[in-house]
Amino acid sequence: MLDAVRKDSGSSVQSIIGAGTVIKGEIVSKNSIKIEGEVGGKIESKETVIVFETGKVDAEIIAKQVVVSGEVNGNIFATERLEITAKGRVKGNITAPRVSIAEGVYFEGQCTMQLPSTQTNPPGQVKQATQQTSASSTTATVHTNQPSSASPSQPRIDK
Repeated sequence: MLDAVRKDSGSSVQSIIGAGTVIKGEIVSKNSIKIEGEVGGKIESKETVIVFETGKVDAEIIAKQVVVSGEVNGNIFATERLEITAKGRVKGNITAPRVSIAEGVYFEGQCTMQLPSTQTNPPGQVKQATQQTSASSTTATVHTNQPSSASPSQPRIDK
């Protein structure tokens, strides 16, 4: 089994929180974390955090990449990429330079997309700033490539 995990992730060993396991507290790992059980507290990984369909997280997640197929109640900060799959549920603010959200996903919170070079708030400060906003508000900014002579009913680019 361990060999299969190593092949799946290259050379790094992964931490797996199995279904039926409940962890309360802070998890810090240099490797990827797979969550099939429940976690409450804070999760920090230098690699990827994957929340499977059976996974339930009541915690802030800070990682290089985050994939949510289960339920997350808490803010997510990904330095490279965040993906919420079709069965994923997120209630909290998300910050990542690349975000993929499947159609029909439940998401309640604010989304901030920033390139890694422009991210000025470290993860600890992200939580502080997002606590001032209402958890029930959803904010999205859409920019389209329309000519500057677009009619008032069409979106335009603000330069």
